[in-house]
Amino acid sequence: LKGSDVSVNQSIASGGGRVLMQSTAGDVDVNSSVASGGGEILVKAAGDVSLDAPVSSLGGRVVVQAGNNVGVNAEVDAERKLRHGTTLSPLAGR
Repeated sequence: LKGSDVSVNQSIASGGGRVLMQSTAGDVDVNSSVASGGGEILVKAAGDVSLDAPVSSLGGRVVVQAGNNVGVNAEVDAERKLRHGTTLSPLAGR
């Protein structure tokens, strides 16, 4: 999903490959579950990212990049561990 503001209001399920949710000029709001059976989940926003529903990747990692703030208000789970045993890689401009 790409756009100036992106809202995920229906569940997304992918059997494999990368799941990309990207806002080129605004925010990304994840309001419904996102799951990948075999790939990375990447959430990028020029503004804020808000994860308000479960996000899980069975074969990859979850990467969140925001120009402003990252809010995590739901479970995030990934099969591939990052350094220090974490499964979420957030990067916020603020």
